[in-house]
Amino acid sequence: MQNQPQYLDPSSTLARMLKAWPENGLPMQLVGLVMEAFPQDPPIPVAVLRYATGPLVVHVSHKKDAHDLGWLGRDTLALWRPRVDIERLEILCGERPDIVSPTEIWLVMYNATMDASLQHQITQIYLWAAMRAYTAAQKQFPADLYNTMGGGDGAMPMPTDEQVFDGYLHDEYAALCRAIITKVVAAGRERSRTSRKPAR
Repeated sequence: MQNQPQYLDPSSTLARMLKAWPENGLPMQLVGLVMEAFPQDPPIPVAVLRYATGPLVVHVSHKKDAHDLGWLGRDTLALWRPRVDIERLEILCGERPDIVSPTEIWLVMYNATMDASLQHQITQIYLWAAMRAYTAAQKQFPADLYNTMGGGDGAMPMPTDEQVFDGYLHDEYAALCRAIITKVVAAGRERSRTSRKPAR
């Protein structure tokens, strides 16, 4: 289980400054502008930077109004968004093995799990992501949190990092991450294109 490639030195002043921004409510678009102003050597691939600084694209529930966030709710999304941004920067710094962080996967999939039953392995990835997200937020070990939430003896076993990154869940996890990254990059490109349109 290896960390992702390091595109930004985590010990650098720039990395430490950028990691503090999401907690202070600063938008990731500003992080992108700063990264463009201080190019790295070797340069960060455009797609990697667009994902790291792009919007959070969640599944839109077909059972809810298309203009809201469905079961997830805007308050919940706003509460967890800074954690997603921090984890994206940690991935950029090569500090995590995740392709896409657990918190982002959990938020992206939440509405889908409420809409319909999911295939077993996708459900396992969702369970793993949710446990990891709450673990990071509450500073608990995943197994302890899982038991508190009704898991443990007789329940579906909690997926492990090894199963997700290197085991039987890896292919589904990697495919899900690629889909998330593709949507984020596309949404970011569209947002950038729209923002550059001249006013009429």
